[in-house]
Amino acid sequence: MTATTRLGLALGALFGWLLSFPLFGPALFGVAPGPAPQLGLLFLFSHGAGMLLLHPVPYRLATDPRLLRMAGGLLALFTLLFAFALPFPAAATLFVLMGLLAALLVLAWAPSYVAGSERITPLAIGMAGANLIVAMAGLPPAPFTLPLLAALALSGAVLLPAPPPERPGALAAPLNRAQLLALLLPMGAFALADYFVGGLWYGTVTATFATGWAWQPAAEALFSAVSIALLARLVRRPGPGILARYSLSLMGLGLVLAATGQWVPLFRGLLLMGLVAGDLFYWAQLGTAGAIFGARRAYGGGLGLSLCLIGLANLTAGLSPGGPTGPGPTFLLAGAALLFLVLPLVYRLPVPPLPPAAEPPPEPAGQAHAAAALQSAPPNLTPTERQVYELLVMGASDGEIADELVVTRHTVKFHVRNILHKLGVANRKALLSSLVVKQSEKRP
Repeated sequence: MTATTRLGLALGALFGWLLSFPLFGPALFGVAPGPAPQLGLLFLFSHGAGMLLLHPVPYRLATDPRLLRMAGGLLALFTLLFAFALPFPAAATLFVLMGLLAALLVLAWAPSYVAGSERITPLAIGMAGANLIVAMAGLPPAPFTLPLLAALALSGAVLLPAPPPERPGALAAPLNRAQLLALLLPMGAFALADYFVGGLWYGTVTATFATGWAWQPAAEALFSAVSIALLARLVRRPGPGILARYSLSLMGLGLVLAATGQWVPLFRGLLLMGLVAGDLFYWAQLGTAGAIFGARRAYGGGLGLSLCLIGLANLTAGLSPGGPTGPGPTFLLAGAALLFLVLPLVYRLPVPPLPPAAEPPPEPAGQAHAAAALQSAPPNLTPTERQVYELLVMGASDGEIADELVVTRHTVKFHVRNILHKLGVANRKALLSSLVVKQSEKRP
């Protein structure tokens, strides 16, 4: 199993449990239909608070596999307890604890994602898989629903890959004010529009779990999974940035149609596709920010903000003058206007180039360079290390070496550390620089 696939499966298991049960999921409305909205809000705010408060926890402790598996085990246990008729105070306490534990697991997932080279694939695997799980949980309730969700919560913790070495940030020089604004202002504006305005409708979409057609939640979750797969394929060339345009535009059109009260399947489909496009874009952008500010800091702040915005939107929608289907037309049109107003800010604000972490290493000279380097390679390299060394001096990345040798990135990193130790150099740059010096000394 590749590291990318494992990341996607871990996220899919965690998100599948989260979206099916505590976050206004169909299983929640099945076991506690009365207090479900209040419990969902409690989980949402506690999960957001956990993202904001837990990211400063020491890295070694926060990524300890024993702690993470214990957190997954507690999530599974708390989920199973809802098979019994719990009084509201006990249920509310468990939902607050589950929000904090789930935040710990998502923050432990972030460093491995930021360290990888893929931005869309693991997210697409995780989010599409989670929606397939929601589709199954949205079917008529069955006795095994909660045990299966408990197993998902535990497996999400077990599937978390071994964390990479801590990387507080990739920049050697701090960003100036203009660069910070150029990076953070579009993301903040997008989060405000997408998650707050999307949250206005999110509560009404999930309310159908309690009152709507039994197959409707399953059909919409399946539609979301297909939308994620389609969007992930469409953005391979233009990059994830175009997802923000899709998200704001689709949600804006969906809210305009919702205000008319007509074309219900169409505007629900537009809103759902806009929501999943927004999630893909925002999580990918947080990965980019994580390489600059640190993975847990970026995801703790970014996801905490988005969750709080969704919670505030649900509270606002509950106070708005709407019918049983949610906010009134004026509220929906105001939300659509905000989405379209933010669109130019997200795309027209230029992002200046970020200062590099360090000077780029000297470019190797290709096959001839590798052959000469192998002649001077120390004899104590193992056969596998010699293969890695040859690709290393040709400038191959960890991912390219892993693909060439059909091994995982973690295996490649292990061999690279051993090679550098045997050669007595600190890092790749020092290795390539020493090879360039040796080659220049040999020239007449």
